[in-house]
Amino acid sequence: MRFRVRGQHIGRRLRKMSEKLKTVPEASFWEFRRVTPLGSGNAKRKTQFDGKETITADYPYVIPLNKGSSKQAPEGMYKPTMRFTRQKVRRIIAGV
Repeated sequence: MRFRVRGQHIGRRLRKMSEKLKTVPEASFWEFRRVTPLGSGNAKRKTQFDGKETITADYPYVIPLNKGSSKQAPEGMYKPTMRFTRQKVRRIIAGV
């Protein structure tokens, strides 16, 4: 029995996967903002994305908020965002 995998097929799939994976950081940013509790709107306004890979939440109460101090986000923002990100990456890898 022979098994053969052609490099061009692997390369094509990897390129397709790579393109889809590039969307993950921005999607994760929007998920982080979505799960950020809304009081005055300051937390959502002060959460920024650098366009590459970094989400910055720059306000004095980010640590307590992320530890679940709000009833709107009892898990904080980090855990739900990471769960979303893992699921998105798994779907991309499985679907390519």
